[in-house]
Amino acid sequence: MDKETFLKPRLTEQEVHLDSVGTVRVRALARDEVFACQGLKDDQRAFEARVLSLGLIDPALTEEEVLQWRASSPFDEAEACLDAISSLSKLGTGAPKSGLPGVRHEP
Repeated sequence: MDKETFLKPRLTEQEVHLDSVGTVRVRALARDEVFACQGLKDDQRAFEARVLSLGLIDPALTEEEVLQWRASSPFDEAEACLDAISSLSKLGTGAPKSGLPGVRHEP
């Protein structure tokens, strides 16, 4: 394998259908992005805003725009996107050896 192929981004993507607005596209987070989110794990709101701003690719949103979207949308919209990003990133409940917090909102 050549170095160029090895270093090329290859993060898995997925479409998520949101009943009230249509389909959005999300992607897995890179390892460095997961670590960047870890510092926010004590602030669930900021943590989720960071994860969503990194993982949402269409539409692409800043953290501030994510907070605006969350304030005006049903709970399950952000939850569906967070679940997909978590699954694609292989994070959350049952993630082997990750030691990293899941992106799901825990009740």
